[in-house]
Amino acid sequence: MDLALLAIASETAESLQADALYYRQADGIYYGGWTDYPHAVIELFPMKFHPVSGIRQAVLDMANAAVNFNLPMLPQAVRDEALALERRGWITRCARGAKAKQYRSYPNHLIGLGKWSITGRCNYRCRHCFLSAPDARFGELPTAECLRIIREMAEVGIHAVTLTGGEPLVREDFLTLVDELCKHDITVTQIATNGALVNERLLDALEDRGVRPIFAMSFDGVGWHDWLRGIPGAEKQLMGKFELLARRGFTTSSAMTLHRKNVGVLRESINRLADVGASLAIINRMLEVGEWLKNGEGLTLSQAEIFQAYLDYLPCYYADGKHIKVTLNRIAELYPGSYEYDLLPIKPPCDFNTHTVCGSTYHAFLLNGDGKLTPCIAIAGMNGMQENFADLTKMHLRDALEHSRLAELVGTSIADHQRANPKCMACPYHRWCQGGCPAQALEFDDTNYNGVDYLRCEFFEKHWADRIINRLKETVPEAHCRNLPADFPLLDR
Repeated sequence: MDLALLAIASETAESLQADALYYRQADGIYYGGWTDYPHAVIELFPMKFHPVSGIRQAVLDMANAAVNFNLPMLPQAVRDEALALERRGWITRCARGAKAKQYRSYPNHLIGLGKWSITGRCNYRCRHCFLSAPDARFGELPTAECLRIIREMAEVGIHAVTLTGGEPLVREDFLTLVDELCKHDITVTQIATNGALVNERLLDALEDRGVRPIFAMSFDGVGWHDWLRGIPGAEKQLMGKFELLARRGFTTSSAMTLHRKNVGVLRESINRLADVGASLAIINRMLEVGEWLKNGEGLTLSQAEIFQAYLDYLPCYYADGKHIKVTLNRIAELYPGSYEYDLLPIKPPCDFNTHTVCGSTYHAFLLNGDGKLTPCIAIAGMNGMQENFADLTKMHLRDALEHSRLAELVGTSIADHQRANPKCMACPYHRWCQGGCPAQALEFDDTNYNGVDYLRCEFFEKHWADRIINRLKETVPEAHCRNLPADFPLLDR
């Protein structure tokens, strides 16, 4: 289909057609090409990417505010697809010649999201900080360096970032960085903060710029938040910030890290978050990294203890009926207003030769406060991995993504991972596990990114899927696991 001819025909037919129809890419949608996906759509809310081809690709090429989709010469299939993409929210109607994003090709693999720790400094003294922010271990880059990195993000096709730290709001140039991101059409989708510096003035400044991120503010349990955060009164202050953000219409989410002191208030804490308007609660296990290595005081729960705590909580979620999505990390995802749930360790079928062990780290990254590119925040503070990180003070982001030791690691296919780990190759659950989580594997050997994730082994070998399904059958008969494959080997099948 010759788009140039169609555009010309559209212009000449304009005077003859009063019902001309033009489209452009919708806000939060980016259509472009990368080395692994020549034509793909990145959807920011929620973050997903979709390879496209055929008629769908043609429609997106023509959604440039120049082609009249009501021209009789356009095949009906094209017009039908345009209406379908409009309903899906990928394209939107506009005036002829309106400002419209254009397809752009990038010389690197697709990166959907940049997670950026813009500083290693923090105003709290958290006992479990992955990055040892109380001691500012990773520091921060000067403003000029940050502005350069933002330009490089735009050059490799990154359209969304989350800003974290340390505590990102301690940077005096925080809004300067936000302005530069906006200038390059990079959306700030989330700010991860302890909440102490969130105030009306900050929210006004963000709204003036058209920036409405999710505020992710960790809450570490009713009665235990102050202890873990090292600041008296932190819990009371945090609840007030959730309420402020709810009044102002900002979406909030939270994470809670379980240990022996707070595991008994899991249910109460999730309900408290729901009551102050949080849309999501992510429940994590404590990792033996960073500050927790010296502050953990023997309080780390075993994986079996974590799984048991999750198992005990599951019926409570449905009994309480709170409007909050809950992710029991490494186990299950629960959805408000629904009896459907997902078992997270069970992954859908894929090509083991082309899919990486951790898709999240291949299609996203964490940029540390010192300019080091790392796979994720859990790995960023691991001493054994430091030499594998790419240094953006010495190389362009594009080269770090494509031609560095880090790129080799995160690009490891599931098939290569299995060949390196005979235990995985022989495991009857390898079709669904697909290598597990590298960050969890590194807890057992912090120099081996592609080691065995023994915590994922615990889930499959100790039949936690059976336990969860059976517990919910007994207590919540309506509950249904929506991602359980028909051939998954449950014990009672």
